[in-house]
Amino acid sequence: MGRRINKKNILIGIGIGIFLFILIFGYWYWVNIESPKLESAALQKSLEAMNEQVLISAYIRQSLSDYGGDTPAKTLYYYVEMLESKNYRLASTFFLRGNRSVELNHLTNASPATMKGYITLLKETITQIGNTEPKSETFSFNDPLPVIFNKVSNGVWQIESINYRL
Repeated sequence: MGRRINKKNILIGIGIGIFLFILIFGYWYWVNIESPKLESAALQKSLEAMNEQVLISAYIRQSLSDYGGDTPAKTLYYYVEMLESKNYRLASTFFLRGNRSVELNHLTNASPATMKGYITLLKETITQIGNTEPKSETFSFNDPLPVIFNKVSNGVWQIESINYRL
């Protein structure tokens, strides 16, 4: 005798089939689409944390010595490079040792608009200083920004002060 087809059993079978399809598709979607996104985000956070540690290490190493350029213009150029990369810790190390923490505080509290204007004036100052040869161990320049440099014991020029309110 033949089996009789029951509509209820067919619907249950179709429902189970759809459920299994959704379950398998969901698993595939999670493994191939969502999971890599989470791993990527976790990796990004890990890389950012490692980068921050590298920057802190560089700051500590650089703050123990005197860094600057062999001319006042080069020192300002390096300083601007650090400001543009938003690496304010390293930017502060181009100042004399006694002025670094105050400068770092000013830099980290400056608004983006103020920082942009500051960088523009620093670039103009670099252009104005050009290849001017300092005649002593102290060099000051007043236009467009008042800047005072000191030549330190290892022969590099460091910034003593920049008269600009951040």
